[in-house]
Amino acid sequence: NVKNLFNCMGYRKRHCWKALFTNRLALKKSWHSHIVALKLDFDRVLHAGLFIILFMALQGCVRDSSYYKISGPTMGTQFSCQYSGSMSQSEIHEGVDSLLELVNLVASTYIPTSFISLFNQSEQGICLPAKHIWMHHMNSVMKLSGEVYEVSDGFFDPTLMPLVNYWGFGYEERIKKYNINRPEIDSILTYIGFEKIKTTTKNDSICLKKMNPNMELDLSAIAKGYAVDLIADYLGSKGADNYYINIGGEVAVKGVNSKGTAWTLGINYPDTAAGLQELYTSIKLKNGAMATSGNYRNYYAAGGKHIAHTINPKNGLASPSDLKSVTIVASTCAVADAYATACMAMGYGRARALVEAHSDLEGFFIYTDPSKKGLQHFATPQLKSKLNLTE
Repeated sequence: NVKNLFNCMGYRKRHCWKALFTNRLALKKSWHSHIVALKLDFDRVLHAGLFIILFMALQGCVRDSSYYKISGPTMGTQFSCQYSGSMSQSEIHEGVDSLLELVNLVASTYIPTSFISLFNQSEQGICLPAKHIWMHHMNSVMKLSGEVYEVSDGFFDPTLMPLVNYWGFGYEERIKKYNINRPEIDSILTYIGFEKIKTTTKNDSICLKKMNPNMELDLSAIAKGYAVDLIADYLGSKGADNYYINIGGEVAVKGVNSKGTAWTLGINYPDTAAGLQELYTSIKLKNGAMATSGNYRNYYAAGGKHIAHTINPKNGLASPSDLKSVTIVASTCAVADAYATACMAMGYGRARALVEAHSDLEGFFIYTDPSKKGLQHFATPQLKSKLNLTE
């Protein structure tokens, strides 16, 4: 069934999609066999619990009967989708479920037999046939990760898994760090670095090799965005002209909502005491993808210190910076997801310079300035017209 899914994604044939989902019973059994393992650490996956809120169109009644809504659990959070078209709602739901399962089987560290888990458990890495569907998607994610790693000067680094576990935000049981063990962190940093992962070919196989047996990958900062893109691609292949896709706050939209207006996406107020419905601003978006990251929900207190889930790859520390929240708008959700994480790690000054230097990125930053009271914000010029700001 997964093999058929790969073929369908390549050829976009309607009869291919129909044949794929005739075996629904087998798909359901496969899905339910993994549902327990798919429960990711809720805090880490939510990128600080930053829900993108769809006003009115999603929460209210859908006026246009040609719009459909589907939702369900995935990756320790929820996905929601709204789309217009004459497609079968059950068929679309099955297709979305299959894509989510596929991404989890590639990138979830909570499934022992997933691609990434097998890699992390290995001594030197693993090889799979080049045509294997897992390798196809892993190659796509790794290629994009490498690009963002280079552009961000290493602030986006999927090899941070050992440090993520060390600080208590990974798949291992959380042990709060009341004191910084500099020698231990420095030891871990010796095998951190995306350039230490090598992709090679051997006969008809592709091998993902690690330079140190302690190296592990963590794709949580790009996997949800990648899944959103796959679903967007799938809906497009089924003829959806308008859609909204949200996986734990990573969003892609196209066209208009059921009221005929741009989709309205909210950005939470970046404060630990703020509720999930308390907004700083909102964005009107018709086409594109958006991801928001911050450190005000996914954290813990230890010895009077604020231990944040965003880790600085340069010094290995998990501590908040002057940047409280960053929202990135890009053409794809995987790109927005990855750059939002990189920006949070580098702080406001470098993050702003990075986004301003790339015309394909739009950014909204909420930050603190010691010379000014309260929260400050900055939006790139092309994003200002889409924001609902009082000043």
